[in-house]
Amino acid sequence: MWPHAPGGPDPITTGTLPHLAAGGRLAPEAEGTLASLARDHQYFHWHLEFPGVFRLPGYGEAAPGQARREPGRRRAAPGLGSPRRNRVIGL
Repeated sequence: MWPHAPGGPDPITTGTLPHLAAGGRLAPEAEGTLASLARDHQYFHWHLEFPGVFRLPGYGEAAPGQARREPGRRRAAPGLGSPRRNRVIGL
């Protein structure tokens, strides 16, 4: 999605998030690109819009039949895909 062009704005990465959380700002070119992408693609995150319905285990609560785990700690998942995907499709 992020346009990669010589001389274009640097993409937003996970390293950008702590910078923003600490009160930092994006470069004006990156802000413009981000606003354009948000307008054009209308991002929608179900778990952010409906947190009471889509609770994510590992963030203070345990999934049924699982012990509570610390946020940020990963565990091996059975089958293919992420632990969340496996729960959704019933693995």
